Amino acid sequence: MERNLIRSLLQDRRRHSIDAHEHRRLAQQAAADEETKRRAGLTATKYPRREIIELKKVFDEYDADRSGALSKEELKRALSRQKREAQRYDGRKKTLEERQSAAGVVKGKVRAGIYISDFHESLFRALDTDKNGKVDFEELVRLMHPLASDAELATMLGWVAPGAPVQEEAPKLTSHQLAEIQSMFRLYDKDRNGSVSRDEFHRAMRRDKVDDDLDTQTIDEIFDSADANGDGQIDLEEWSNHMRDAYLSPVSTSELLGLSSVNAGR
Repeated sequence: MERNLIRSLLQDRRRHSIDAHEHRRLAQQAAADEETKRRAGLTATKYPRREIIELKKVFDEYDADRSGALSKEELKRALSRQKREAQRYDGRKKTLEERQSAAGVVKGKVRAGIYISDFHESLFRALDTDKNGKVDFEELVRLMHPLASDAELATMLGWVAPGAPVQEEAPKLTSHQLAEIQSMFRLYDKDRNGSVSRDEFHRAMRRDKVDDDLDTQTIDEIFDSADANGDGQIDLEEWSNHMRDAYLSPVSTSELLGLSSVNAGR
């Protein structure tokens, strides 16, 4: 009994020590974050940093002369280049995204081969809010997030300002999204062996009628994409990673402007 009591006391002391250390570490990290925010004059914002950083990367790719602003001709050339890339066929087997892009499919809806480059002039007019014939990054961010306050806008521009830290915040799924992913996996794993086979996945796709246009080849491509280690089975970790990319992919920005080689309609 004495030995058990001593062991219990030692474990409690060790646990309290670890908790105290973690508490101090979190407090120091919070203080450092607040100091960094105070020095930069930034405010909290509900908009994800990774989306702004991704948007700035694409903006810089479009800005061919590195002037810090897009001309109408630069926008036209960039969108036309994406259209040509989507339509080009080099004889190799195309991925699902490439086939959809070439056919004018966005989020499962056919756009009859209409590309956003066909409307580059009206798009440029919408972006050029001050009508000076140039589109700077601030105009683009304001258009994408019209409800952002001036303080939030300053924060977002600060993320991509020269000299800004390059690290990105790790995107996280909400508890609701995690629960959805796990529930979906359990539904697909019919034999309850902890993994989803190719046959189980095919049956689930057809049973749930996820997309009326899904054929056998497309379902196989989705399965292969999720099966990261190529063992012919999708475990919960692989499925969670696959769905995580789907949940957190910044399509709201890239698809709206055609910034990821995916075309769009009006």
